[in-house]
Amino acid sequence: MNQALIYILTAVVIIVLLLPIAVETEIKPSEGKVFVGPGPIRVEISVEGFSKLKAGSVEIYFKPLHERLAQEVAQALQNALQLSSERLGIPAAPLSVALFQREDFEGFATLSFKMKEPGIWPLFISRDWQSLQESDLNFQDSLYWTMPHESIEASIASLFYHDWHKGWPSRWIGDGLSGYAGYVITKEHAPKVTDVRLNDYEQRITQLLEKGRDTYDLIRDFVASDELQLAGYGVALAFWLDIAQRYGEETIRKFWQQANAQPRRWCLALGLICFGGVDAQKAARILSELTGEDIWAKLQNMDLHEVLQTLEQAAGAGI
Repeated sequence: MNQALIYILTAVVIIVLLLPIAVETEIKPSEGKVFVGPGPIRVEISVEGFSKLKAGSVEIYFKPLHERLAQEVAQALQNALQLSSERLGIPAAPLSVALFQREDFEGFATLSFKMKEPGIWPLFISRDWQSLQESDLNFQDSLYWTMPHESIEASIASLFYHDWHKGWPSRWIGDGLSGYAGYVITKEHAPKVTDVRLNDYEQRITQLLEKGRDTYDLIRDFVASDELQLAGYGVALAFWLDIAQRYGEETIRKFWQQANAQPRRWCLALGLICFGGVDAQKAARILSELTGEDIWAKLQNMDLHEVLQTLEQAAGAGI
């Protein structure tokens, strides 16, 4: 065989061997499939064989062993979403949650979960818990902040997120108001979660300040990098905390009412030609009329020193 051809074939074999190959293996027959490959280990989980409990707009999937806990989770989510709706006037979207035992996934350092059934959010419990009173801080964070955040953001998304192709300029509304709802809920139901969340946001803002960054653009920076995106949740929350502190929480309710009263977006030609709807700039104009501030300019030049101060004040406030 030609020596040059041998070199080529050898190189091809080496490249193939070096390519990351995803390997599928079972954790447990009823719990899901694990895909081991580049990046985090990806786990596909399913609610096949689970029981279902429906309470208002909340659905809980669970195993019979955890029926009592499922009932408590459903009630807790209903109470949380009702509190947010009463305070802010923003209706929560239907929420589906599945309870999985975290012990079933022990032994894996890094996991990324994906539901086989779209639209269901996994919540991870301990097999030893009999009630919510036994749950830990991580679970309470998921229950009282993350799940309401997703439900409320889904409701907000239907009104504002049609401008995603411009770089998600409306995330100051979606993630900001959902974060504010999480703040309101945890202040009432899980104060320790509030403290941990705000402390995390403060640290991320402090890291940006230590790198010499003094301002944040809520229109563009949210999608600029992972570091800026993670900090953006805190900046967007601080924006709405400041609005509530200076103009009253009723301003948030009026903002939602006025934005929601605008003509809905509709499109022709497979979405190529669209009319109506509330984009980020129009939403800023609505809020400007309510506050007298130039909101669009403020959003693009958030002072990180003031953001940090707002978060620190909120940690001890009773909004």
